[in-house]
Amino acid sequence: AGPRTEFGTDYRPGGRWSGSRVYWREATQLDLLSSAGVEERSTYKRVIGAEVPEGSPDGLVYTQIRHQSLLDDRDALLVLGWRHTTEFNPQWRAQTLIESGIPIGGENAVKSNTFDVRLVNNAFPHHVFLTELQAVRTPVKNSAFASADYTQRFTQNSVILTRASVTGTQPHDSPGEVPVTAGNLTLGWGWQEPGERRFSTFWNYTAVGRNAKPDGVTQPGVADRRAHIVASELNWQARESLNWLLRVARRWDRDDSFDSGKVHTTNLTVLRPTYQIAERWRLSVHAAGLSDSALPKQTGFGTELSVRLNHRIVLALGYNAKGVDDGELAGDERLSKGVKLRLYIPTESTLAYWLRPAGTPRDPNLR
Repeated sequence: AGPRTEFGTDYRPGGRWSGSRVYWREATQLDLLSSAGVEERSTYKRVIGAEVPEGSPDGLVYTQIRHQSLLDDRDALLVLGWRHTTEFNPQWRAQTLIESGIPIGGENAVKSNTFDVRLVNNAFPHHVFLTELQAVRTPVKNSAFASADYTQRFTQNSVILTRASVTGTQPHDSPGEVPVTAGNLTLGWGWQEPGERRFSTFWNYTAVGRNAKPDGVTQPGVADRRAHIVASELNWQARESLNWLLRVARRWDRDDSFDSGKVHTTNLTVLRPTYQIAERWRLSVHAAGLSDSALPKQTGFGTELSVRLNHRIVLALGYNAKGVDDGELAGDERLSKGVKLRLYIPTESTLAYWLRPAGTPRDPNLR
């Protein structure tokens, strides 16, 4: 998996078509990445779509043309979808999605049928719970995904979270393809200094597992794997215009596709000072070091210009003259060599949002 960077434009008509949208998206950087499972849309560079509301909150009927797949620019897929939301009360809601993909060009576009259901209990600022089930059927393989996320304000100045997910794929007699089951479990704890609220920290542990059938598979990305990852992030506002970020992560990894399945350790350290140059604009530099018990050491450095779109979301454009490659340990950081564009929510912003003093108005955009 890797990052996806895209740009595009929307048109929203008014009048009788209020709530509808016509849009276009173009990906400049393409890879298989989704917050939940493998998102089929992310395998295409271009998406042109239209949608109309269907009456429920956030509900819509939509159609898309997805063009230029990872494999061939001639591939094209026509997509028809329906999303419906049911609100049981102000805190509980369910959302269902049904989507069908029909190949209309190229040799690699695959017919697909997707069913997805999500259940949300939003009792912010006390806790938020989200669970999702997804099934995708294609002539090539079937896949299923399940996840559960729970975040709770633990004390006045700390928050805890638990995230678990599992994905299973079952090929249909495809040469070289084997059934794979993969999952992970994350436990996290965040704390913000209660006085001037200038220091915050977040720690998390993640267990990763992957099983392939039959035994003895050594194909990268498919072979059996067990990994344990510990990461910490510390943020200090030294003064109003200067922030320091330190990220440290360590992984113990055993992968049957690497070094005959021997356990090896990897360490990542990132130091990033960020200077505020205008009300919403910031300039930062970073230095990173990556060491692995089975590979040569890597170092990297770069700079980044960012703009805060609102009190949480940041859009950043950066260039890394020298990079390190380990997206699993890097988190939201983009540390590989070259030009990087990212849209992210800083950890300290998430903590400040969850741990804000009582009486602060609730964000109406929280889902």
